[in-house]
Amino acid sequence: MGLAYFCIKFMRYSLDLWLPAFLQIQGFSAEKAALSSQSFEIAGLAGAILAGWALDRLFRGQWAKLCFLMGIGMIVGYLAVIQLGTTPAALAIWFGLVGFMLYGPTPCSAAPPPSTSPATTTPSPWQGL
Repeated sequence: MGLAYFCIKFMRYSLDLWLPAFLQIQGFSAEKAALSSQSFEIAGLAGAILAGWALDRLFRGQWAKLCFLMGIGMIVGYLAVIQLGTTPAALAIWFGLVGFMLYGPTPCSAAPPPSTSPATTTPSPWQGL
């Protein structure tokens, strides 16, 4: 679980920090790169909120299934960036999909599944790192 959380955070922060630079290398102006990279963040926020709702309503607390599904969606998003990201608008849309799918599992993987045992519900100080 910890390794999965590390990988999610690594991909998230890598894109968060380097996406504007990548878009500039692709020929975007600095302004367009900054604006286009915001689709990753905005869609990511929506993905986190929707993932929390879906975890409660549709997946009934089965976070592994939700994370797996969103992981598949993230792979599809990356493939779409590679194959279909030929225009600035298309890149913004597909990186938005990546953000939506990448931010979704973060709250689910950061918190342990619900339990009634006091030993398993004690928060870890390393959880937010």
